[in-house]
Amino acid sequence: MTTIAIEFNDAGLGAVGPDGLLGSGARPEPGYAVITGSSSAFGTEAWHQARLRPRHIHNRYWRELSDEPLRMTAGPYAASADLVSAHLRSLWRGWSTGVSGTLFVIPAYWSQEQLGLLLGIAEELAIPVIGLVDSAVASIRCRYEVDDLLVIDASLHDITVTRMKQDGETAIDTRQSIDSLGVERLQRACVEHIAACFLERTRFDPLHDATSEQALYDGLGEWLPALQRSTVVTATLDWGGEEYSVPVERDHLAAALAIYCEPLMQHIRSRLVAGHRVAIQLADRVAVFPGIVAAIERLPQVVTFVLEPAAAARGALGRADQFVKANGGIPLKISLRWDRAAVSVATVHHASLPGTAVPTHVLHAARAYRIGSEPLSIGSELAPGEYGIGLPAGNPGVSRRHCSIQKGPNGVELTDHSRFGTRLNGHEIDKAAVLQVGDVISIGEPPVEMSVLAEVTVQDSNDGT
Repeated sequence: MTTIAIEFNDAGLGAVGPDGLLGSGARPEPGYAVITGSSSAFGTEAWHQARLRPRHIHNRYWRELSDEPLRMTAGPYAASADLVSAHLRSLWRGWSTGVSGTLFVIPAYWSQEQLGLLLGIAEELAIPVIGLVDSAVASIRCRYEVDDLLVIDASLHDITVTRMKQDGETAIDTRQSIDSLGVERLQRACVEHIAACFLERTRFDPLHDATSEQALYDGLGEWLPALQRSTVVTATLDWGGEEYSVPVERDHLAAALAIYCEPLMQHIRSRLVAGHRVAIQLADRVAVFPGIVAAIERLPQVVTFVLEPAAAARGALGRADQFVKANGGIPLKISLRWDRAAVSVATVHHASLPGTAVPTHVLHAARAYRIGSEPLSIGSELAPGEYGIGLPAGNPGVSRRHCSIQKGPNGVELTDHSRFGTRLNGHEIDKAAVLQVGDVISIGEPPVEMSVLAEVTVQDSNDGT
């Protein structure tokens, strides 16, 4: 008899057994459903109909797992729990042969109540559940010999950044979600860019017809992995008896995605502590989008590790011996011991890119304060003669000595000294962060904002004036 692990992520639902990914397609499938009257299609089959039947598509039922009535009619399914049950039933048919035990790998977005519903559905489907584990925890198989470890994963509708503990085992420290970004939004941005390439080169606009739009989405499964290996791929569509082909350049697509990924990049920057070596473990469903890995690797003191598909399910199955079913139920494990050798990460040095300006001043209330090797202090009660920016006493959320800025071994460093927190581009920093030109520092409520600038000299000016 066999134990398997199922990874519940609506961007890629998959199961792993001793010999790898299970199922006829041997790849995770998306959490999509197409419901038309009494007809239902789930997963990859539904994905291939999503743009053809937009009024009948459901792709939030895994995330919003509930027994509450659906807001949108879905044939015979009254609640999202009914859709989850039907989809899981269809998946389980292809996975269940010879299975005696199943580990559930749980995404970040589910509550305890939703886990209870999932276990109830599993019981109805006779799935022999022997353990639950958080997906970020399951994905880490070894200790990274660094100061900090972050895990970045995505669902269809958000991206999560989880800071992990590494004290004898892997465990969750803190977690935050970026709700404005997810696999669905990134896929849409890719489709819009590739459609623009077709329109510019051939005058054919694939977004003006549902069939050609669906063909663009279907093509992403081939084109995005190919762009990881090549700087350019040829995208081809058949329409109206004609074949249209255009080159899609990796760098151009990465530039188109950069604006959508900016909230993620700023969030990561706020999690990086100045002077700390940081390992970032990146899910394959995030890394497949051009430019994301390269942008993360440009950050100071960062090394990235891209995972294989269904890595969390593989990690859970590899440590199945650590799951013991308790008499009182099946608790969610938020820590696991490692089962692989530690990874040594060398000190990383990132030189400034050519043309990258170095911060020289902080602008506040129409005054520019020079940044030097001595601290520039910011707070409501500076010491006599102390160099810094004094803020009015009594401002909510502002400490007497709130934060400071100075040149350090890692660049220009912002250090938080307060009990309220200091925000960098809208994200609260963790102790200290490295500043870049254009950053906005904010403290207090309502926020007092300061901009990070670079002085331009005659020699630096492009036109010499």
